[in-house]
Amino acid sequence: MKKKLLALIDRHNAVVDALSECDLPVPEGKVFRAMEIWHKLACEGYDITHMAREAGIDAKCDMQAGRITVYGDIKESATDAEGVCPVCGGKIEHTGELIPTCGGVSLPWKCQECGATGDGGHNLVFDGHHYNVQDKDGKAFPA
Repeated sequence: MKKKLLALIDRHNAVVDALSECDLPVPEGKVFRAMEIWHKLACEGYDITHMAREAGIDAKCDMQAGRITVYGDIKESATDAEGVCPVCGGKIEHTGELIPTCGGVSLPWKCQECGATGDGGHNLVFDGHHYNVQDKDGKAFPA
């Protein structure tokens, strides 16, 4: 499934790149139609990104350009999943109140198995990243 999603991301980005580089003039009366096409590409990118995250692929979509970026080692990306400690893979427990951030919230957590701590970034759903991760000795992870 991951290979198919990565191939879909590549094809999507190829379309975005081709449209970005073609420099076709847009007639004055068709500007809004061109904007609609870019909006559809961005929405498609968002949907593909959501599917990729569900499959354990760390991806983000630039909603202005429609381009999808995949981060990290695909084989290791499942460690940055909601409810899973990125240090040891154990279960995390939320330990505090929601912290407002630009565009979402952050929720402090502590791993029940290794004692690591961090903040889980959320929009309406977990955003696929852990922030400010520290091991039980307070050292930043990864170092």
